[in-house]
Amino acid sequence: VQEGEISMPFCLGECSNPTPTTSISGVGRIGQPATCNGVEAGVWVDQITMANVAYLVTSNFDRDVANALDSILSPVLSFGIQDTKLALAATTTGVKLYAIGSPKLPDVMQGDFLEVIADVAGSFRVSASAELQFTGSAVLELRVGTDPDTSESNFAIVNTAGTLGMSIYIQFEHVFGGIPTQTLGVNIPLKICVERCSEPYANSYFLYLIGDLSLVVSPTAQLVRGTLTMDGWWYRALGLPFLHIGDITLGAEWDLKLPLPTGYTLGGAVCLGKEDNCKTNTDPFLEGRTYVGVSSTVPEDNFFIAMVSELTIGGMIGVLSDFVPGLDGLVIPGKLAESGIYPFDKNYKTKCAGMLDGYANETTLDLECFAFFSFSPKEQRLTFRSGDVVIPAGVALQGRLNFLGWEIAIDLAVSKTRFYI
Repeated sequence: VQEGEISMPFCLGECSNPTPTTSISGVGRIGQPATCNGVEAGVWVDQITMANVAYLVTSNFDRDVANALDSILSPVLSFGIQDTKLALAATTTGVKLYAIGSPKLPDVMQGDFLEVIADVAGSFRVSASAELQFTGSAVLELRVGTDPDTSESNFAIVNTAGTLGMSIYIQFEHVFGGIPTQTLGVNIPLKICVERCSEPYANSYFLYLIGDLSLVVSPTAQLVRGTLTMDGWWYRALGLPFLHIGDITLGAEWDLKLPLPTGYTLGGAVCLGKEDNCKTNTDPFLEGRTYVGVSSTVPEDNFFIAMVSELTIGGMIGVLSDFVPGLDGLVIPGKLAESGIYPFDKNYKTKCAGMLDGYANETTLDLECFAFFSFSPKEQRLTFRSGDVVIPAGVALQGRLNFLGWEIAIDLAVSKTRFYI
């Protein structure tokens, strides 16, 4: 049930002998959305055109008239959208209604030049969405993008899901109790080979980068914002067997009324240890993440979070012994080896086992798997393919400190609406 779906083919119109101009066919589906954090109900349709819509309407009154009109007008009216998806998704972050498809030009466009135009139009993907977020905002978005570059090259413009290339978007967002903003931007996802690039394509190792440049307009400011994100992990980074980095983000923004940048975003994740240990959360390994956002024009956008997995003297010696000859036989006293920083939840090892393997079944990083400190005037969400980092509103501190058997544990959360210790 957690990973399955319910699907049913359907056909509207002339289904005994269907054609693209006399029927609308597709599949209805109920299952998980792409983010795997809720439920989605939608329909996938081959194409919706003026021709098959007109046939559906007129056939309800007179089938002969509908067939006659189809034979005459279908080449002219066969324009609309193809490879279409219309869905409603309810997730842990909000409710979203969206549609996506590619333009389809009429079949009457014959000849080399017109067929090229039709092919170019069909290579674009158009999407529209409306989302109500539980954090207290509503977002409308219209996006036009190109088909992904699926060639087996060392460099391609394609997103991590392999569904979209470069895109241009316009977004309207209203925070309840706040000010509305309009955003116009361009998004460029890149797939770049970084290891074994001269070997067969299947053996090459790729990184996915996402570049985004946008203009954000509100009643109080006009900002130019740019971000560059590494989506996912680079294992054995720079050829070092013990170094693994991921979910790196760099960003800056400028207020057009000021000469200098007015905001920055910086952060990333580092894991030290064997690759398999970092992928499966198996000792010994050390993982840490830090993200910081600074805005001089919008104080609510400031945030900071620092988080670390179990960090002990014994763990550090264990990581070193995997790569430094002679340390594997080193024995240190138990209480000294156990001294260090731990997540607050004492059952975290069972709860978080396997969590680092790309977070394939996780959409949000579980902060209880880390000792962490954070500050943010409002809840912030940093989106990554391997799992979103959600920074709680207010000040939060959680973890345990062990020193030679003596232990201090704290779980603190203070915000405008909550005081917990």
